[in-house]
Amino acid sequence: MGQTNFLEMHVYHILVAFPLALMLDCTFCNAGGYGAPGIPYLIYTHNGGVTRNSLDLLGEVRLVTSNGNITACDFLFVDGVGYYADSKHNFIGQLNLDGSSVGKKPTVIIPSVGTVEGLAVNWVNRSLIWSDMTALKIYSSRLDGSNVHALISTGLVRPWAMALHPFSGYMYWSDLDSANPRIERAKLADGSQRRVIAGGSGLKQPNSITIDYTGSRLYWIDAGMDQLFSSDLDGSDMKANWKLASPRPTALTFFADRVYWTDSQTGDMYAAVGRSGQDQVTLNINSNGLDDLHAVDPSRQLSSQPDADECVVNNGGCDHNCINTVGSFRCSCSVPFVLNSDRQTCTFLSRCGITNGGCSHVCNVSSTGQPACSCPAGFHLHSDQRMCTDIDECLTSSPCQQSCTNTIGSFYCTCTNDTFLDKTGRKCEGCSINNGGCQQICVTSTLG
Repeated sequence: MGQTNFLEMHVYHILVAFPLALMLDCTFCNAGGYGAPGIPYLIYTHNGGVTRNSLDLLGEVRLVTSNGNITACDFLFVDGVGYYADSKHNFIGQLNLDGSSVGKKPTVIIPSVGTVEGLAVNWVNRSLIWSDMTALKIYSSRLDGSNVHALISTGLVRPWAMALHPFSGYMYWSDLDSANPRIERAKLADGSQRRVIAGGSGLKQPNSITIDYTGSRLYWIDAGMDQLFSSDLDGSDMKANWKLASPRPTALTFFADRVYWTDSQTGDMYAAVGRSGQDQVTLNINSNGLDDLHAVDPSRQLSSQPDADECVVNNGGCDHNCINTVGSFRCSCSVPFVLNSDRQTCTFLSRCGITNGGCSHVCNVSSTGQPACSCPAGFHLHSDQRMCTDIDECLTSSPCQQSCTNTIGSFYCTCTNDTFLDKTGRKCEGCSINNGGCQQICVTSTLG
């Protein structure tokens, strides 16, 4: 079949399948309009790479061709670039949204990543955020791949989709933990203020999340229920919006009053009008391994004016890690260093400074830098080389002349009858003992 007939069939399918409410002014969908400044379009990942397409899916342009497993992508509108995760070759790369990077050697931004299912661009602070399902961490870096550091290092089971709201300062992610599927949020700057905003019996498999920046609501697809959900950005006012007309929904995005999502089972894209789910239609693209999806338009990145990145110049004056924030920056130190009071320089903190190196009493730093435990007088080191155990001096050394009483870490002596302790505190004196040292008569005084 020739190209003209193929397009004619596609146009016929779109016109028949789409209700009038879904039709756009396709003067910008045609050649000469699509891809021009101000014209919105879609980008999506699949087994063969990353593709750009017009909103009516009649203007396909391959942005990246790969034999890998492209699992996630996002874009930076002001720079005309996109970023994608190749989880087969384990890197995060950069592409040109105009298609000029096709056929060229991949521009690797961050090598040696694990399986990345969630990737997002912080367009305000010009940074990348991604979830690594191999390392079970959420990382951040600058756009050039420098200053890689973990924002979330604990409590992740199957970190999946990512979405950012830079102006509120929060990042959102889903975790497909089979025992506890959930959506969490934390501060973009440092991963603090982390909490679950959706979870429990109301979720099964939240495998895609996105934000409606105009309506200030979080939306997600639950593939276990084939359902679209939403809530306020803090997790309140949670709603089950509508059932999705596809068997295995995978990725979700918004543009204007339209909702788009992909389905990994059918290999197709779907669309609906508004947030009510009316007029759901199928957009046949027949692509294997459909995964991530984004609508590219300035409205999806509210401000293209980048925040000044103080970390670019001299690493912000930080000894180790410089983390850019909106209108400012902050320094952090790599373990086992700690941040000094000047908030920029780092000082080595031996393991003795962390939970006392596991020692119950005294922690010393050995020549190898490892903690070496010791005990104060009256204690001996247990066989675990960590705990100190009291020494019962009354049993081991018989220090008292008469009566000995053990105490924690020490002991004390006492004397019986009319005798009393001498200056050593261990021996007893009195007339009943060697006549008190007297040659003739010994008398015990009232002073002892």
